[in-house]
Amino acid sequence: MKLSEKLYTIFKSNIFARIDFKKEIGIEFTEDDIIPEIRCCEGVCGITLEEDDFVKIKKDIEYQFKIKHTSANFIYNDYEEDRDWYSKATIKDEFFWNRYRNFLVNIEKLDINSVNKLEQETLINLMNCLGNPKDRIEHKRLRRGLVIGDVQSGKTATYSGLICKAADAGYKVVILLTGVTESLRKQTQERVEEGIIGCTIRVDKKGNHGATISRVGVGLDNKEIRATAFTSYEDDFKGNASQIVSSISSHRSLVVFIVKKNVSVLNKLHNWLVEQNKDILDNLIHEPMLLIDDEADNASVNTKKDKLDPTKTNKIIRKICNAFNNVTYVGFTATPFANVFIDSDTTKEMENADLFPEHFIYILPTPSNYIGATKIFNKSALYYSSLKFISDIEEPDSEYIKDADPIELMERTFYYKHTKEWCGVLPDSLNESIYSYFIANAIRDIRGDISQPRTMMVNMSRFVKVQKHIKKYIEGFYKAVYDCVNIDFSDDINQNKELDVYNNFNRIWNRDYSKLGISKDKVLNKETLLKAIEKIQVIVVNSGKNSSKLDYKSNPSLRLIVVGGLALSRGLTLKGLMTSYFYRNTATFDVLMQMGRWFGYRYNYDDLCQIWTSETSARWYEEISNSTEELKEDISRMFDDKMSPKDFGLKVRDESAELQITAMNKMRNAFNREEYINFWGGIFETPYASVNIQNNFKNLNAVKALIKNVGEYGIHFKCKRDNDNELQTKVASDIPCEYIKQLLSQITVSIANMKFDTKTILSFIEEANASKLALWDISIQSGEGKLVYDYGEDVSIRCSKRDYYINSQGNHICFTGRGTLGGNTDGQFGLVQEQIKEAKDKYNRSEGSNKTNFPGHTWFSMVENRKPLLIIYSITDYGIDKEYIGKLSDYRDQLGKNPIVGFAIGIPANSDSSVRSKTYKVNTVYMQQLIGSETENEEDEDL
Repeated sequence: MKLSEKLYTIFKSNIFARIDFKKEIGIEFTEDDIIPEIRCCEGVCGITLEEDDFVKIKKDIEYQFKIKHTSANFIYNDYEEDRDWYSKATIKDEFFWNRYRNFLVNIEKLDINSVNKLEQETLINLMNCLGNPKDRIEHKRLRRGLVIGDVQSGKTATYSGLICKAADAGYKVVILLTGVTESLRKQTQERVEEGIIGCTIRVDKKGNHGATISRVGVGLDNKEIRATAFTSYEDDFKGNASQIVSSISSHRSLVVFIVKKNVSVLNKLHNWLVEQNKDILDNLIHEPMLLIDDEADNASVNTKKDKLDPTKTNKIIRKICNAFNNVTYVGFTATPFANVFIDSDTTKEMENADLFPEHFIYILPTPSNYIGATKIFNKSALYYSSLKFISDIEEPDSEYIKDADPIELMERTFYYKHTKEWCGVLPDSLNESIYSYFIANAIRDIRGDISQPRTMMVNMSRFVKVQKHIKKYIEGFYKAVYDCVNIDFSDDINQNKELDVYNNFNRIWNRDYSKLGISKDKVLNKETLLKAIEKIQVIVVNSGKNSSKLDYKSNPSLRLIVVGGLALSRGLTLKGLMTSYFYRNTATFDVLMQMGRWFGYRYNYDDLCQIWTSETSARWYEEISNSTEELKEDISRMFDDKMSPKDFGLKVRDESAELQITAMNKMRNAFNREEYINFWGGIFETPYASVNIQNNFKNLNAVKALIKNVGEYGIHFKCKRDNDNELQTKVASDIPCEYIKQLLSQITVSIANMKFDTKTILSFIEEANASKLALWDISIQSGEGKLVYDYGEDVSIRCSKRDYYINSQGNHICFTGRGTLGGNTDGQFGLVQEQIKEAKDKYNRSEGSNKTNFPGHTWFSMVENRKPLLIIYSITDYGIDKEYIGKLSDYRDQLGKNPIVGFAIGIPANSDSSVRSKTYKVNTVYMQQLIGSETENEEDEDL
């Protein structure tokens, strides 16, 4: 039986419900269960699916129930604080959340795994980060946090869910700051009306009626409306808001404001809040308030040099927060680069002076079906083949533009630095991209997605007049192709081969779509192409008054070619985006990433998506992707070390001379830092240990596994000298590099060990000369401590003694206080006496000195022909009777009869290896940590 679209939807809903029910009661559902489940559902319905419907439903089930998510990463300002108030709370009526969850599953059709992840993990964690709205606050409390997601990854659903949970928990006021454009504010207002409020107010543009109120989204259940919006789809917070006589406390419902980051609007909101709602005794508003700052890196960040004189937008956001006595400020962004460089320093006079996320940073989990920069722009990426480099635009140099005849410039082919009046020739590659979009539409029709929206984005200019010129050109091109298909195409495909339009379709097909397993003749025929392209509209979306609207609600199957600039660069969602033509010279991480509207979820058409851009832009996106992943990994390591946002030294990779991280006025507190990726001739230690005891146990197990695996390979550890006590240092030689790499991939070291980053060392080993690092020596160092530790495999050693302590920030354990771990002679293992003497002489000659005590790197920098060395330390304290307090006492109790394990790696000199470096922008805390670290190392050189 062939199912209609309606019957297919019913059948799919039925089978999804059955699977959900089984999983809910604890029955495991695996890939092997998919086909039996379909057959069972066929039997219940009394039908047999046709092959194409069967294949489609199987694919839908695989997509819906096999999506995986990365782990969320988060850091707090105080890890001792009780952060489970929400987990412990009893919420009697989850009115807002239950409606929104139903909306996500049944209306938005989000996959059930993602909704469950949102409900059972993400929102619980975020709510615990917020202040409890029911706490009795004597003076004033302002929590500040940042949530980092991916571009086009569903942040709106997350903060909408957070608002629902917050409302159910007792928050009375929600202020949602959208971007800077009205089009984005309208889109956000519409989503909040559908997902939270349940009704909308619209004005009849034809003048037949006034404003009408209608139920939408969650409100279609006809339950009572429990939220009051002081903004509407038509209007931001109005100019006459001062005349509103009601107050927040007079409303029994949740009070919601959705406003754009416009100083005038925000001032009106602040004035109304204070004038109508403050308590005359303390001039504060005593209603718990949640402020969601969407696109928090845009407009909200203070860009003035003087921290006491912030920019107007930043200042008014602060004033709104400080008008309430119990506030949580949560910034949401996919591009946190500007937020990283907000100065975290505060004084008593500046207690809440800026919007630095002092209390928490939370990185949202990424679903496996999300298509981001790492899946597109890295050369080995899954969708790298979807990139098409624009090579038919020749960029004139600045001198030519300066001296050229204005008329000549006006008429030449498009280029970056065109004027706002430009109306010249557009490149042929734009035509190619439009042909590709037409073909993708036809394929989606064949796949049965006829009612789904499809979009092509053309982002080439920020100038409105140029956008109109591009629109006019595309409309003419579209009409020419449509007329040719409609008039000149024959039902006999062979006859069409005489037509240029058909040959252009054919060329694009052969290059981009021939491997999809679909018959070309089924796609490139007159009937299919006409149905695919006949309803396509070309529109301009910008911040101007005459901008077109993306009205997917009244026409959910829109087929659009959208031309725009700034309005396409922040938050705006282009549904069903399949084809992107992007030629812009914007050169900052955050703006470029936000312009990437092609990121997101592309179920059932990910193989149709094509991106036209310059090779330079593609290279920039790859760099941004790498920088973003490094930043996320650093935050993950911060959590392991119990580091707070304020205490952590953040760095952002910055390797391109042309590409900036963010606007310069957002990086006033940033420093340039070049870090050399050259391990040749050095020894690198872990002088700091994580306060997370589980990391130490993990590292101990990794060392035990190394010893066991090496033994199974046939190499056993033995005492360094034949007459050594059996508890002395144990050594092994000629260990294959693979065992070292395996250990490095399994251990977790404190991020405070700035020169011992396991990922960087692994990358170095992978890229290094194989013959130099093929075989290693390993030394398991002994000491003079009382504790004897057994690693198994007949390897027992006496632990080393260190008088360790927890640093003042409480986020890592320090050994010796000098930024060192081992002794200066530890690296001599593997050398004969002649090599040691030669290294000493060579060091003194190079330094012009006559030292008798040599720094640890001497045995590697002055010796070329030796094996690399891994040193493993087992650390216990002196055992002196003293007062242990706080975290250190707890740590020692948990440690029990186990040592803290530390590591050092020495790499022999290799004069043939060039030094590589990475360039970073670093914040003030990172710079302070670096200065301290380098000072400690300099002191150690003289020991």
